[in-house]
Amino acid sequence: QAVPVMDFDEVLPTVLPCLENCLAASSDWQTRKQAVEVLQIIGDNVDLGASVDAAPPPAELLARPTPLQRRIAPALEALKGDKVRAVREACKETLEMWNLAKKTLASHVPPAPVPSGSERFGVNGSSNNNKKKRQARCP
Repeated sequence: QAVPVMDFDEVLPTVLPCLENCLAASSDWQTRKQAVEVLQIIGDNVDLGASVDAAPPPAELLARPTPLQRRIAPALEALKGDKVRAVREACKETLEMWNLAKKTLASHVPPAPVPSGSERFGVNGSSNNNKKKRQARCP
């Protein structure tokens, strides 16, 4: 049997820190992924958030992102660099769905700097490999 929204909203101040702790579970990626999914479901419910001062005003009920989603977003943002792909993707999908994703275009990424001649070769113009070979020959 489902818990009524008003009853769940009352326990939300206790549940959110618990879920945020699950996001920090360093050894268990499945726990992190499940916590992201639960936070997504909680964030998708526009009726939740009053108990954590994150309820949207009635005029903004359909607006995205909701105050509750903005409250949850920093915890998800921190996991966008998670070592497990499934966790990263769950976070990115949730943030995109909530219109909170910071989209970066590859075309706006500056090219990597090309080493100058003095960095590729020693200051005197000789290759670093040649220096190592010369040093290896010296007694």
